[in-house]
Amino acid sequence: MKKKNIYSRLLSFVKPYWKKLILALFCMAIAGGLSAVMLWLIKDMIDKVLIAKDLFMLNLIPFLIVGIFLFQGLCNYGQDYLMHWIGQRAIFDIRNTLYSHLQNMPLSFFSKRSTGELISRLTNDISTMQSALSRAVGDIVKEGITVLALLGLLFYFNWQLALISIAIFPFLLKLTTKLSKQLRKVSRRVRKEMAILTSVLQETLSAIRIIKAFTMENYEKKKFKDRNKEYFVAEIRSRRIAALIGPLIGFISSFGVAFIVWFGGKQVIEGVMTTGEFIAFMGGLISLYRPLSKLGDVNSIIQQALASGERIFEILDTPSTIKNPPNPIYLSEFKDKIEFRNVSFKYEDEVVLKNINLEIKKGETVALVGPSGAGKTTLANLLARFYDPHEGQILIDGKDLRKVDLSSLRNLLGIVTQSTILFNDTIYNNISYGNPKATEKQIIEAAKAANAHSFIEKLKDGYQTCIQEKGQRLSGGQAQRIAIARALLKNPSILILDEATSEVDSESEALIQEALKRLLKSRTALIIAHRLSTIKDADKIVVLKDGKIIDMGKHEELMAKSGYYRRLYELQFKEEVSKV
Repeated sequence: MKKKNIYSRLLSFVKPYWKKLILALFCMAIAGGLSAVMLWLIKDMIDKVLIAKDLFMLNLIPFLIVGIFLFQGLCNYGQDYLMHWIGQRAIFDIRNTLYSHLQNMPLSFFSKRSTGELISRLTNDISTMQSALSRAVGDIVKEGITVLALLGLLFYFNWQLALISIAIFPFLLKLTTKLSKQLRKVSRRVRKEMAILTSVLQETLSAIRIIKAFTMENYEKKKFKDRNKEYFVAEIRSRRIAALIGPLIGFISSFGVAFIVWFGGKQVIEGVMTTGEFIAFMGGLISLYRPLSKLGDVNSIIQQALASGERIFEILDTPSTIKNPPNPIYLSEFKDKIEFRNVSFKYEDEVVLKNINLEIKKGETVALVGPSGAGKTTLANLLARFYDPHEGQILIDGKDLRKVDLSSLRNLLGIVTQSTILFNDTIYNNISYGNPKATEKQIIEAAKAANAHSFIEKLKDGYQTCIQEKGQRLSGGQAQRIAIARALLKNPSILILDEATSEVDSESEALIQEALKRLLKSRTALIIAHRLSTIKDADKIVVLKDGKIIDMGKHEELMAKSGYYRRLYELQFKEEVSKV
């Protein structure tokens, strides 16, 4: 991405607050101009007061100095506060825009990126940009105005000395440009290493139970230490380049200062300049290099922000492949049937489903069975339009899902997955997640129907118990019943159960199965089955293998065929008997 494009896109987030920006620029202009006024006072102090021995002006100048510093301080305060507000507000908007964009991205986007990397872009990269917008923009304008005001004054005092002063500017520009390119390149590496470090941290904290169970603490410590070292090396290299800019500017500038001291002192001795003009000129020259050095520091911040901006806009420029059509069809209810017509799907180059044809009538319970990797979950994901088929159509009541409003489609669906997803919130809020307007009575009724009310009541804070991330304070069976209560409360027309009982004990499974019967009542259901004994009563069992439907029918019909389903069922039956 071109640097100019990143600049303009960053500034587009500042544009809505142009009124505050203009006020801040006005404060900066006054503050920068007053620096030149102070030098003018120094000149007059020497030439018109001390040498001329003007007592009246001597008494007046201290009040002028205090007044200038007071007014300059107020302007500095105003511009600092306003620019910080603008910067923070722009970052607020960027963070919201990025988060909203992430929420709209399809599952395929997240399968290609680690959670830690995305968190890093949403936090670390945006924080780096925050410095550029709140501090760098203000410093560029303020110090830029100060440089222009001081240069104007220097040319007024002595244009020859002023020309000599700026003769080194091309060298400074060439130096900072070269270092800026290096700094931006290194800054990209810093941001990348931080993303990797954040990813490692997120992954290890999420898997802390497994780490402890396999006594891999030392391994994870070393892995984190190695990644942390890579980040440290990249950060130090970035700091080294950034820290070099200011001193180099100062060193190169010293040659100009040294020559001007000699040449200007010679002009004073020869009577070409007054002592006051020379001292004021030298004061202005020294003052000039301070904002120049600060602009060098600001350049370092900008280069780091540009590196972060590239990473943020890379995400924002990634289009969502799953989005609403221009004129969507809204589904208010499910009336007739779901159809999969010649559906094929692949993850990149891996073909997962091949020419699937399936019909699910309203009120039917259809079970998907088959080995791992057969495409069962993918089929359910296509129905929820988490992905779109590469070939064929999926229709609800004759309407292609790609032409249907996403929200209206998913409002018809309720999903209970194998891996229970609960939020770091209260049980009450987790159950009401799909229906925030539900009353307390409705929430309790849903919990009762899911066989969850009895254990919830025994908790110290009942429904207000915070269950922590991923439901860590609950057993697997308890967490699953909370998820079923959530689905019940949503009251969906179409239910997707993705191996909902595969990770719980027998006692919990019995309670969950009882709850699922209530959930399935008068609903259309697509069940991904792990234990075939749990789906014997399904209206239709679809047998998948290698992404194809190889058989279909009721349990009794499939058992009578002596096919793949019967072998699979008998194998599971033997395994269950051997465990008794």
